[in-house]
Amino acid sequence: MQEITRRARGIPRDQMTVARMFFSHSPAWNRELYDAIQQQMQRDYSPTYWFRIRRAEQLLALYRRDPAEFARLAQGYKSDFVTNGRAPHRLSVWLKKDDLVFRSSDDIRAALGQKLVKALIRPDYFGYAVNLPADSDYLSDASPSAIGTLAYIAFETRRLYAEMGAKGPFRPLVVTSLVEPEDYARQKGKPEALAHCSGHVFDIDYSALPPAELECLRFVLSDLGWEGYLGFVEDGRDSLHIGCSPGSREFFTKVFQEAAGKAAGDIVEGAEGK
Repeated sequence: MQEITRRARGIPRDQMTVARMFFSHSPAWNRELYDAIQQQMQRDYSPTYWFRIRRAEQLLALYRRDPAEFARLAQGYKSDFVTNGRAPHRLSVWLKKDDLVFRSSDDIRAALGQKLVKALIRPDYFGYAVNLPADSDYLSDASPSAIGTLAYIAFETRRLYAEMGAKGPFRPLVVTSLVEPEDYARQKGKPEALAHCSGHVFDIDYSALPPAELECLRFVLSDLGWEGYLGFVEDGRDSLHIGCSPGSREFFTKVFQEAAGKAAGDIVEGAEGK
């Protein structure tokens, strides 16, 4: 791994570190390093070993210095939904029972323009398409931070796809679920369905994506995940369940506001041009 890292772009030979190696692996810029790390990640997650040891040291130091703060931190990482055993993933910890506020379609309609906003549905412009059942327009809503997260993911996936010089046009990411009322979510029978009652998560169907574009999507999600911006899990066949962290909601809300403003400005300019 050290020899591969020496050949990587953007890493001075006298400044090689585990962190530089891990965060410099990219399918567009350092393909050899990217493939090597992916191989090890699939085997035993060993590229994350250094980070886990460092975090363990930090937690032990916190416990010694301030046991009460350590206990508070531990409590914050407990899931409201899993009481026996370890939470299965980040999203089950980040979402709390108090977040599941949309019990009915009336709840969703009443929240539009307040807690919920409409998805920015311009596939060619934003890089994602919303594919929902007919006569379910109210299900195309989500929290501003969720729509901002979606727009950010689509933008970065398309940008990486272009940098890789992949053949073929970019296919907009297909969103199959945003906010959902409780009864609707329960009918699906999917493990993560009830989380949609929060408006903070969404699902992407990747079954029709070309392999190169799917690789870009997974890289973008993993990169944002390692930085703590979001979590994602497989949810059924060919579907990813995604949500940003509570600490990132303000950032992604600003992304949504900027995207919505840009889209509105382009519509006005187009109308004036006509």
